[in-house]
Amino acid sequence: MKKSNIFRTNRNSRLTFRNGWRGLSKTKKAISLLLLLLWIVICVVASLSDDRSYLLILLISGVSLFISYVTQTVKPTEQNDSMLAVLAVKNGQLSIAGETLPVNVTKLVLGKDPGRGIAFLQLAWNNGDEWQFAIDEYQAVADYLAQNLPKLNVIYE
Repeated sequence: MKKSNIFRTNRNSRLTFRNGWRGLSKTKKAISLLLLLLWIVICVVASLSDDRSYLLILLISGVSLFISYVTQTVKPTEQNDSMLAVLAVKNGQLSIAGETLPVNVTKLVLGKDPGRGIAFLQLAWNNGDEWQFAIDEYQAVADYLAQNLPKLNVIYE
């Protein structure tokens, strides 16, 4: 069974409404509130007409557009694009993205796949955990591992 613990660059996630609202600048908050208010005014004006069949759809679509805008798909600020930013050595043990590897880890596979434009760091056993990162950082990650963990057996692919 393979544990899915893959570090992917540019991975996006959906925000909650509260976090999305906090992440908007003051200008974007003001513009979005003004557009929502304008949409509600349009709904009120439409309700004054004789044909009210589309009023509910108009009202719901405006509110859902507002919520979708605030909770839009964004990149979390705590996620890094750089593998070097998440590598750390604590008490002689390698830590990747806050996860400290076990003491018995003595081998790692460092490889690259030019066809897909990625490099990867994989624990050296069958179906081991894998972290994917930008291929441009391959040499820098190799140098970091060699400099900070000289006893670690790194297999280059």
